[in-house]
Amino acid sequence: MIINGKEVANAIKASLAEKVAGLKQQYGRSPKLAVILVGDDPASAKYVHNKELACERVGIENITLRMPADSTEEQVLAEVAAFNADPLNEAFGQLFLAVHVDQLIFQGGGTRVHNQNFHL
Repeated sequence: MIINGKEVANAIKASLAEKVAGLKQQYGRSPKLAVILVGDDPASAKYVHNKELACERVGIENITLRMPADSTEEQVLAEVAAFNADPLNEAFGQLFLAVHVDQLIFQGGGTRVHNQNFHL
């Protein structure tokens, strides 16, 4: 048996879009994904871009905050706090971490932001 990957993927995306529409109808708002992208690493930017496209395809609201690589830990934490105050369904931080940013910044204060980071 030959499986058509594109056909299966499209069926999954259509099913997800229906479920997302149902959530929007049930709760009066779309599910939301927030992303904090720190730095300009091309691989991280591509990964985040693909998340944006995936959200768009199924009706999930997407917010991407792009911050410069020289952002301080305090600046990033302030944005994490702002996201925590928003009724998000999911959030993650995408960082290509240099030495000046503590890898544990997303683990404090009851944050709902998941840290996906890479080190130099």
